Amino acid sequence: MASLIQPNQLNNSTQFHPKDTVGDLLTEIVRGNVVLVLGHEGILKDSDDFCKGDVKDYMYKSFMQYMKAKNRNFQVSYADFNDYYYNLRPDLAELKDEIVNFIDPENGFFDFKDEHDYSPLLFELLKRKYFKLVLTTTYDYYVEAMLTKVWGRRPRVISIYDVRNDIEKSDSGQLDIEPTLYYVFGRGEANKDFALIENDAMKVTEKWFCDKPTELLNYLSKKTILALGTKYDDWLFRFFWFMLHRDVRILRRGRVAISLNPDASEIDKKLCQYLDNEKIKHLSMPQAIRKILDGYDDAEKRFIAEHGRRGQDIFISYHSTDFDSVKHFFCSLEDYFKDEKMNVHIWFDNNPDLQQGINPSDDYKSKICTAINRCKVFIPVITSSVKDILEEEEVYDKDVLGHFFLDHEWQQALSRKSLNDSRSPIKIMPICLEGIDIKYVHPNTAHANIFSLVEDVSSGSNRTQLEYRKFLAMLKELLKS
Repeated sequence: MASLIQPNQLNNSTQFHPKDTVGDLLTEIVRGNVVLVLGHEGILKDSDDFCKGDVKDYMYKSFMQYMKAKNRNFQVSYADFNDYYYNLRPDLAELKDEIVNFIDPENGFFDFKDEHDYSPLLFELLKRKYFKLVLTTTYDYYVEAMLTKVWGRRPRVISIYDVRNDIEKSDSGQLDIEPTLYYVFGRGEANKDFALIENDAMKVTEKWFCDKPTELLNYLSKKTILALGTKYDDWLFRFFWFMLHRDVRILRRGRVAISLNPDASEIDKKLCQYLDNEKIKHLSMPQAIRKILDGYDDAEKRFIAEHGRRGQDIFISYHSTDFDSVKHFFCSLEDYFKDEKMNVHIWFDNNPDLQQGINPSDDYKSKICTAINRCKVFIPVITSSVKDILEEEEVYDKDVLGHFFLDHEWQQALSRKSLNDSRSPIKIMPICLEGIDIKYVHPNTAHANIFSLVEDVSSGSNRTQLEYRKFLAMLKELLKS
C-alpha cells in the first residue's frame, strides 16, 4: 500500500525505487487505487499575503471587503467566519444566504474559471487525471471549476447534504468511475446547507454517522487516501479518518498520505505532534505534488515492465487511447487472481508508438501474434472510442495506419478461432467499460465479421458489482477448465 514519508526525506536527490516509500505511493496511483482529498490550503496561487493560497481565508477576507463596500459603517477585524459569528452573532441562515449569493458561479463576485487564480502546482496535478474521485472539504467552486477544465466537462457533483448523498450503488462496481467531486462538508449553493462555522462541522459529523453514504465509504475503504492541504483541527482529523474506517494501525501501514504545513498554524503543529507521537508520517503539500509529478512516468514504466507482457493465459486487447482505463482493469484482474491464489499470467502491453500513431515494428507485430496464439482467453475491451471506430461510416484507407488492436489483434484472434483447434482452443471474453452495453454497438459492414468474435462467449460488464463478479467467476472457470 502507499506509504508516507517525512519531509526531510524528500530533500535528498536519490532515485526513488518501487520499494521506497514514495515509490509505493506512486505505484498505487498508477494502479488507480488512490483517492484525492483536498482541503482549503494550496487551492489558490500563493502570490501575495492576502490569503497565502488558502481558499477558506480568501473567501472570508473577500466577503468582508464586499460587506464593507455595501455598508461603510461595517467594521470587522475578526480572524475568520467562526470568530466573526461568535462575536457578532448575526443570523446564521441569512449570513449563509449572503455568502451563497456572493460566491454564485454565474452571478457572484468570483471568476472561478480563471486559471490565473489556481495553484499552478495543484492544477498541474489535476490535469494529469490520476484521480477520478476527488473529495473536498471546501464549499466554494474553485476545485469544481478546475476539474471541469481538466475533464472538458463538469464532473458529477455530490454533496453530503444532497438528498442522494451517496454514489450510485452500481458505481462501486465500476473500474473506471466517472469523474466525481464530493463535497464532504456541503457545497455553497441556494437551498442547501454547508459547514461555515464549528457548529456546522459538528452537524455534518452527525450526518456522516447517521445518514452516511454507505457505498462511498465501501469504495473508499478499499482505496489509499492522499490528503493535500488539509488544515484540520485535531478533533476533526480524528473524526474524518474514523469516518473512513481508518484506525491508527491502518494509518501506520500507510493507507493514508497526509500533507500538512507545520509552520502554518498552531492547529497544524498540534496535529503534526499527534501524528509524530503515533509514528504516522506526513509530508508537505508542494513536496508531495512535485514528487508525484516527477516520478509518475517512471513508476508507470516500471509497473508495466514488471507486470505486463507475461501472457500465457490472458491477452488484453484495447485501443491505445484507452490505456489508463484498461490499466485499472488489468490491476483489478491481477488483484483478483492473487486473492484466488491462482498463478495467472496476463499480457498487458503499452506501446508508445501506437499512442502516437506510429506503425510498430515487424518484430513487435510478431510478438503480439505469438502471444495471441498462445493465450487461453482473449479479452477485447469495448469502450466509447472502440464503439465509434466500429460504427464509423467511412472506412479508413488501407494504405494509412489503421487501428492496430482491430487490424492485427482482433484479426489474429479471429484467425485462430476459425481453426477450431480442440487441442488449443481460444476463448473470447469481452469486457465493456465506460458504461457501454454491447447490445447497442452496431458495427458497419466492414467490421461486422470481426465484431462477431466479441460475442462468442458473453458481453462482460463492470456496470455493477454483480455483473463484474459474474465476469470474473466465468473467467476463473474458463482458465481452470
